Amino acid sequence: MEYKQVARVSMKAGAGGYGTLIGYASTYDVDRVNERVIPGAFKNLAQAKRDGWLALSHDWNAAPIGTLDVLREEPGKGLYFEASFHSTKEAQGVRTVIQERLQRG
Repeated sequence: MEYKQVARVSMKAGAGGYGTLIGYASTYDVDRVNERVIPGAFKNLAQAKRDGWLALSHDWNAAPIGTLDVLREEPGKGLYFEASFHSTKEAQGVRTVIQERLQRG
């Protein structure tokens, strides 16, 4: 199984929400398995935002942990996203782990 590192993420508490994850799902840098995404690679982002979801470890068989609020390709950077976590116990557990790891650097 190959893994890609998500670069530059941050979290914020949404007003009245369950937390938001913000960052780049993919960047134009070379990843740790020597793959590079090229500009223009992301197509149908409107459909992906409408139909997509935030998944833990790309597991399409598990329940989603959030929804995509913003999804766009940023020139010179990559695929930017903002996602809202669901209120479920699993989603909030993932949010807590991400938040603690970001606080630890």
